[in-house]
Amino acid sequence: MKFDKLLQENARPAWVEKYVDYHTLKKLIKHIKEANEKHKAKTGSWSLLSPKAQDAEDKPISAIMEEMEKKIVVNTNKDEEMTDPIEQVKMITEVDFASSFKAEDFPTDEIYQAEHEFMDKLSQQMFKVSTFYAEQCQYFAHQMEQVITRAKKVQEEEERLKSKKNKKDNGETELNLESKVEDKVKTVMTAMTMKEVRAEKRRLRRLYREEHYAIHVDLASYRILNAMALLKITKKRDKNSFKKGLKALCFKKIESSNFRSDYFERACLSQLEKSYAELFQITDRNNAMTELQKQPPAIDFESNSCWFGFSLGCSAAFFLVLFF
Repeated sequence: MKFDKLLQENARPAWVEKYVDYHTLKKLIKHIKEANEKHKAKTGSWSLLSPKAQDAEDKPISAIMEEMEKKIVVNTNKDEEMTDPIEQVKMITEVDFASSFKAEDFPTDEIYQAEHEFMDKLSQQMFKVSTFYAEQCQYFAHQMEQVITRAKKVQEEEERLKSKKNKKDNGETELNLESKVEDKVKTVMTAMTMKEVRAEKRRLRRLYREEHYAIHVDLASYRILNAMALLKITKKRDKNSFKKGLKALCFKKIESSNFRSDYFERACLSQLEKSYAELFQITDRNNAMTELQKQPPAIDFESNSCWFGFSLGCSAAFFLVLFF
């Protein structure tokens, strides 16, 4: 399978414009090759010594991603030293590949212009990926904080209701009327019934799974696919260019970029799994991880939701019209 097709098929639809524009970069490489061949036809003094560029091997996406993870060597220790994972992803990568090559490195101005155009586009693509990855990481971090905050509130309410029930079952009464009134004032705006607690826990279960899936699958594949695309396209360029070394340079830039490793993703997933296990009283974190890795359902109807009521109303109306 050609890599540009693989990239297109595995891109998240909502983010399709944020991936490396592999197709355009391939066209620019074609311009480089044409300029080189034109120079060769005129002088006969130079030819492409490298074999023709090959496309990505026909492998399943999971195997390619695993291979890519092994290829990108990351400074894990440096990442682990950061107290806040968001620090890593905030570092936007700005590069200028064209500045690493001079006009005199190429035999003609036409070749240099074609190379310069490709490198400018490549720099823009890496900046785009780095910026979008940073934005999405910050977005997911914010979403995760909101989910965990809601979970803590539900836990507190559940404990309060259980404690209240236990006191009632044990026949305990509050002797201090003033204290009783004060407690009521504190909880009047935030108190939940047990039915509301259960409903909120159902909603949270789905939110946890959606957040976990988005980070574990969507965000991770975005990072890996784009890193792979940058290395693949620079390798293809090196095979069709007079001046080599762009892939090695690109590799170094990826190593120092904010999408160089999965440190942020692992940190977020760990927090989600811990919070999920606490909320649903799962003693084994592995079991919590297994539950969270299940793909969330597309639609989750709840009996007290507006959409459920609307759907039920429409069904009833249709039934009445049909039979009466």
